[in-house]
Amino acid sequence: CAPVFEDVEFVANFAWVDGGAAWFESPPALELTSTVFRDNVAHIYGDGGAVYCRGGALTLSGVQFADNHAGREGGALFLTDGSFTLADCSLTGNGAGEGGAVCAREADLAIASAIRWVLPYMDS
Repeated sequence: CAPVFEDVEFVANFAWVDGGAAWFESPPALELTSTVFRDNVAHIYGDGGAVYCRGGALTLSGVQFADNHAGREGGALFLTDGSFTLADCSLTGNGAGEGGAVCAREADLAIASAIRWVLPYMDS
């Protein structure tokens, strides 16, 4: 049975390095559903303002990422060395040195359904 986070809110969390709200190392098959990540920060040397995931498999469905920030890469998400799926997700107002919303390095990334990407300086 895969671990599932459903209807959870991660708000205003801070990490000195990676994963402002959550840091996952090789999850076997983790699912995040109808979850909100808002105002999370990975410090100036950090990756993944909201979520940092290395290895394993991660599925994000109906997840909202808003106003998360990372000092280095992946304002909302930093994904590496694994298999990742984003479906019906919203990414708005996230920022980083590189990959304002998502940074995927050596990752198998599938994007399905409607994904809304809005930068802070763009009109909705």
